[in-house]
Amino acid sequence: MEPKNKLYTRSYAIKRLNEVKFKTKIVDIQYNDARYWTIILNPDNHNIFITCYLNRENKQDFYFKLHSSRNTINIKTKSMLILIEGVNNLISEIDASC
Repeated sequence: MEPKNKLYTRSYAIKRLNEVKFKTKIVDIQYNDARYWTIILNPDNHNIFITCYLNRENKQDFYFKLHSSRNTINIKTKSMLILIEGVNNLISEIDASC
């Protein structure tokens, strides 16, 4: 059975990230490549860009690129908890360097 909520859907990802108290801002760009959407997480202090890359022919094939001023992480997962863990790791790196 296919999951009801799809992590590659921007609105679902934002909803879940907001539930755990992250602030989000939509980057409104129409991509013509594998990038599906981009958001900025905690734009007031951490500025972490999350971009979803999607194989448009097979929507089961997607991954996320998390980019901060310190590091870039690629995460291939269907679990929001794994994505949040990656975000928390980047935040810890940013906070440790300040």
